[in-house]
Amino acid sequence: MALARQLAPLALVTLGCGHSSPPRSPAGAPLPSVDQTLAELASAGEVSAQRELGLRLDQGLGVESDPLQAADWYRRAAEGGDPASMLNLALLQLTGRVPAGDESEARELLRRAGDSGLAQADLLWANLARDGRGGPIDTADARRRLQRAALAGLPEAQLELAGMLLAGQGGPVDAAAGGAWLEQAAGAGLPAAQTALGLLLLDSDPDEARRAQGIEWIRRASERGEPRAMTRLGLLFLRGEGLPASDREALRWLAAAAEGGQAVAQVNLGLMLLRGQGTPRDEAAGAAWIRRAADQGSPRALLHLGALHEAGKGVQGDRFEAWRCYRLAGLVGSQEGTQRAERIARSADPALQARINAELAAAASQRPEAP
Repeated sequence: MALARQLAPLALVTLGCGHSSPPRSPAGAPLPSVDQTLAELASAGEVSAQRELGLRLDQGLGVESDPLQAADWYRRAAEGGDPASMLNLALLQLTGRVPAGDESEARELLRRAGDSGLAQADLLWANLARDGRGGPIDTADARRRLQRAALAGLPEAQLELAGMLLAGQGGPVDAAAGGAWLEQAAGAGLPAAQTALGLLLLDSDPDEARRAQGIEWIRRASERGEPRAMTRLGLLFLRGEGLPASDREALRWLAAAAEGGQAVAQVNLGLMLLRGQGTPRDEAAGAAWIRRAADQGSPRALLHLGALHEAGKGVQGDRFEAWRCYRLAGLVGSQEGTQRAERIARSADPALQARINAELAAAASQRPEAP
């Protein structure tokens, strides 16, 4: 799971009520209007009041949002041992809302908050440690902390832990435990976990009953708007795999996934539009969807776009653009793309050959020199 999806401020208890006054931040700057009692408690060193004042300034709760002053109050509360303030200060740093020289302080704050029992801090620390952010890569401790957060009932940690167990990261492969954690996270309603579990059952379990369960999980995640699930559901309807074949349903789910940026869905939607499959034929729209997938580096999309340029179908006929698409497909691993590009180059007239040579020369000039 991308770290950004986990960076959400921790909801804290609101303290105090009463009259407004102009207290000052730890740095001495005047604060926006806040409860006088709360400000007095915070200034006197009451950790819970410092945390609450930081939250109000962080989230703009009754005052103008001021991340810098929020960070000051979070830091004072964190120095007083408050785990929630450690987490929220780390979140301000990781989201770039306050300046941070590097991520080592955020990683240390998350370590301390996790050791104090905050499962979300363990989850975020594990993601930093797996990527080597703010310190060395440490997959073993990442797996241990995810286990702790998963046992605390955090579905996102259960999903991340399942991935590490299934892949053998930070320890031996444990497919049974990985699948069990996936089921728990999916049962908690996490769409990404429902998708992962559905794909696991569809792609690795030959039992028809288990595959049917996989389709049901894919359907649930699709109804929650998970793009990967919608892509797979669309393909299942398109191919009639485990579901009655339906171009209409395939088009519905592939279109939704394509809008969500899924290259596989964009290619298949484009092909359906080009063929008029389940929808009136629209070659220009079909080519446009295939181009969007090609812009993401999809080899299959690049092959299709090259063929469209060769045929002048949905796009302007242009053998040079076809050659460029095929060459790019080859560069991202498609042997067929390389062969098609070579075919066009062999039969090129002098003008086209000159353009191809110029493109290759420009590409060569941009390569870094060998040390």
